[in-house]
Amino acid sequence: TATTTTTTTGGDDARERGEEGRRVRLEVDEDEDVDDGGRDGGESDSEGVFAVAIKRERDEAKAKAEAEAKAEAEAEAETGGEAEANAETAAALRANIDALREELEESRWAREALETRVQEAEKIAAEARSKTIESALDPQNQLTNEQVAALRAEIEQVEYLKRLLARAEQMRNVARAETKQARDKHESDLEIVRKEVAVMDAEMENLRRRVKKDKAKIEAMERATIEAADEFATLYSRQENTRRLLGACIVAILALVVRLGLSGQTFMMKNMYQY
Repeated sequence: TATTTTTTTGGDDARERGEEGRRVRLEVDEDEDVDDGGRDGGESDSEGVFAVAIKRERDEAKAKAEAEAKAEAEAEAETGGEAEANAETAAALRANIDALREELEESRWAREALETRVQEAEKIAAEARSKTIESALDPQNQLTNEQVAALRAEIEQVEYLKRLLARAEQMRNVARAETKQARDKHESDLEIVRKEVAVMDAEMENLRRRVKKDKAKIEAMERATIEAADEFATLYSRQENTRRLLGACIVAILALVVRLGLSGQTFMMKNMYQY
């Protein structure tokens, strides 16, 4: 919950900074309306170069984002089903990183635009100063109040653009630091998840080994029980056979005793008859 709250706050800050960057660009665009026709031609060329640079940076950022997404997908695939509990945190961190990346790109574009316009403004101001000095030295061309006011406005505009450039640079540094912090946090969270998954894998492997050992013990006990049952059945059959043989022997002995007794009585009776 704390991680989600921090991520949400970071996303709100990123959106606020993005809106501030857009306002800065709108102010710069409004200030550009005071330039002359020659400067418009130079700006069209610089804007063409700026558009190419923006497109190139967007492509690079897109490729980098795809590579990071692929790396994160591979890392999540390696973690397996055990890392599903951290999916929401990882998604929030990725959203925060994307927002900070967009803000960084906007700040970079604004900075490059401001740098280009400041250079053009400085060039125009330098030309204006040189022309002003030449015209001031020429007794036939004296500066009027309107020209002086225009030069002052031009100088003020250059100073304002410098301040905007410094502000954009500061915003860019802040966005870069926050992006790095979010990336480090995301990597640390992924490292913790990897360690937990490794520990769980080790525990599962130990559990499998224990199950195999217990299964081997149970199978050995089953075999011993079967052998004991076979031995008991063999002993029981032997005892039954012994009892039967003993009974048969006893019956035979009794039969012999009875027969001998009867034969002895007959012999005695014969002797008595003889006497």
